[in-house]
Amino acid sequence: MPNPRALSRARRLTVALALLPGLVASCSRSPSTPPATPAAPNLLLITIDTLRADHLGCYGYFRDTSPNLDRLAGESLLFERAYTPMATTLPAHVSLFTGLNPLEHGVLANQEHGGSGYRSRPGARSIAEILKADGYATAAFVSAAPIKRSSGIAAGFDTFVEPHEAQCQ
Repeated sequence: MPNPRALSRARRLTVALALLPGLVASCSRSPSTPPATPAAPNLLLITIDTLRADHLGCYGYFRDTSPNLDRLAGESLLFERAYTPMATTLPAHVSLFTGLNPLEHGVLANQEHGGSGYRSRPGARSIAEILKADGYATAAFVSAAPIKRSSGIAAGFDTFVEPHEAQCQ
């Protein structure tokens, strides 16, 4: 039987990955690049680290705790069941961005806890690298220390904005 505490952490991270922690990666086509398809969509991925789904209106919470997220969820694709391969911020984000399990991409912990950073390689390209190669303009706005530029997660982003060191403590 799974450990209830581990399951709870996994559920929180699942919600974080389904919405997306202080990381907002916004992708849109460059004006100078013709679209690959007639109406290539703009993409917005939001992650929020350690956010509980059961405290969001879009997942049925009775209090008005998340009106803006609820409104966005009403106009978007909302995942009601999402799973993460690991309940640690950096490895989970690398998996989300590459589609690979932690043992495949090699990031097994946050860097501040002895983990290694993500290093792009053939077969382990991030969604930002793929979208950029397809003519999208890519941007990430990060507020979580585990996914700062030094982690390697910035690969493929034209713009990568992160807080100053003092703001990440």
